[in-house]
Amino acid sequence: MFAGVDPRKSEGGFVLVSVVGVSALMLILAGVFNFFAEQEIEGAVRAKRLLENKLDQKSTEQTLLYLVATHRYTRAGLSLVEEDESNYIVDGDINTNPVGGEMRLDGTPYIGFGSTVYYIRDLGGAFPLNAMDSSHLENLLSAWEADTAKRRGLVDSLLDYIDADQIERLHGAEGRAGSVAPKNYLLRTVPEIRRVKGWARWLDSHPEFDPEALFSVNWEAAINVNALPAEHFRYLLSVTDAELEATLKQRKQFSFQSVDDIKKSSGETLLLDDLYFRFFPSNALRFTIIMSPGSKYSSTMSVTFTPFGLKKPWYVEYQYFSELGRNLPESSARFSESHFTHLSAPVAGGSLPVGS
Repeated sequence: MFAGVDPRKSEGGFVLVSVVGVSALMLILAGVFNFFAEQEIEGAVRAKRLLENKLDQKSTEQTLLYLVATHRYTRAGLSLVEEDESNYIVDGDINTNPVGGEMRLDGTPYIGFGSTVYYIRDLGGAFPLNAMDSSHLENLLSAWEADTAKRRGLVDSLLDYIDADQIERLHGAEGRAGSVAPKNYLLRTVPEIRRVKGWARWLDSHPEFDPEALFSVNWEAAINVNALPAEHFRYLLSVTDAELEATLKQRKQFSFQSVDDIKKSSGETLLLDDLYFRFFPSNALRFTIIMSPGSKYSSTMSVTFTPFGLKKPWYVEYQYFSELGRNLPESSARFSESHFTHLSAPVAGGSLPVGS
């Protein structure tokens, strides 16, 4: 032993250091445990929220299918008013006049279950890529593309892609090396247009152009003017912004019934072909459902309704999940009344906003 050193003090100091060390180790372990516990809890909360969002999305989807399959159309959209058939069927003729409060089929955003946002498009109100008039498509593209040669190249490449022959158009891509071989068959979905020569690069350079809003793969050439996007009106009517606003306001209030209604609302002398337009929704709709207003991803489902089908009153043409291609208007965050209140209690939780 060293002279002058008290063994009891030496042992006490060792014990103190040991206790402090053990305590510090326990605190570190407790902190690590608490960190991982918080991570697990946060993960569980995120998983729970994601599951709830998926359930809300699926509930919204199934409710929309039910509503469309069991309610009638007017020229303004989907009527959710409970009516006796005698009120709108007289001597075999169906009254298509708006009744008020219709769910619009022109891409107006609505609030579904939970925080989901959805909008419906009548595919009869979109530009039919599979039955297109090439001059109409070129006119539409002119609102975004000033270069005539580029517009013609996009149109010819699309025509070469969907036609049944091997004859190459002037600006087309029939059998052109280095590009996706034309399928020589009609498009199955709108996103397939990115496989057509030149379209993917052009769409990437024009993010403001939303093909899902403007295009369909319908085979019918006639367009439902009451579900037509504003961009279509602009190129069809060649009107000023003020005239376009007046036309859209008139459509929202009364819904067009004839080409003459369009001419009167715009105040212009227009050369419009009656055969090119329709004024009643088609049986093909596209649902787009977003889990929340701030979500970047959406579910898109194209549905054809077959009320006299042998198996069920609709069939799904295609469905996919993708990154949202556009920002929703602010109106989608505001509520007015629930269009689901007349349904059974488990279904009556959704609300719809006022469109601005």
